[in-house]
This record gives sequence, structure tokens and C-alpha cells, in this order.
Amino acid sequence: MCFEAPGKRASDRDKWMLCSAESLLGDSLLRQGRFQEAETNLLSGYGGLLALESHIPAEGNARLIESVTRLVQLYYNADQTNKALIWKARLNSLPNSRPDVWDDTRVPVY
Repeated sequence: MCFEAPGKRASDRDKWMLCSAESLLGDSLLRQGRFQEAETNLLSGYGGLLALESHIPAEGNARLIESVTRLVQLYYNADQTNKALIWKARLNSLPNSRPDVWDDTRVPVY
């Protein structure tokens, strides 16, 4: 999981940022069309954010929504519609989620 930075022990308060960074790495891999690698990072980042949700300060609350959105985008781009719909339902159930914003779920792959 994304909890430990190499050579450094992160505090519980800071671990969520490592998880958010891992989700961002997954997003970068997704946009490169490297779906399998992206999935590993996106799932790990999401799992870490979910586990640390109570430690995320108010200004970071959107990170969990963003990580789920990236998973929806991954599965649509990888033509795994069933998984995309499962994650989209999870996205729609999150507090402060705006499902209307995420209608276009495919992202450009370069």
C-alpha cells in the first residue's frame, strides 16, 4: 500500500498525501495507455485514502472523490464497462460527489 515513503516514516497525518500521489501516478499511467500499471497504483491509492479518510484534512477531502473518478476513467478506457459501472456507483454514493460533472468518463490516451 502507499503508506510508506522510501527511507522515511510518514506520520498518519501525512500518509494520505502519499496515497493521493500514488493515485496521481496511476492517472499519468492511465493517460499513457498503461492500464495494468495504472490499475495497480489507482487501487492502492484509493485503498490508502479510504483507510486514512479520518486523517485527511478538510482541504484534502476531494482527493477520495478524485481517486474514484480515476478508477471509473480507467475501466471505461480499458473497455471494462462492468467494473466502470461499479466504481461509478461508488462515486455517486460519496458525500459531496457531483455525478453530473463526471458524464464524460473517457480520458485522452497519449
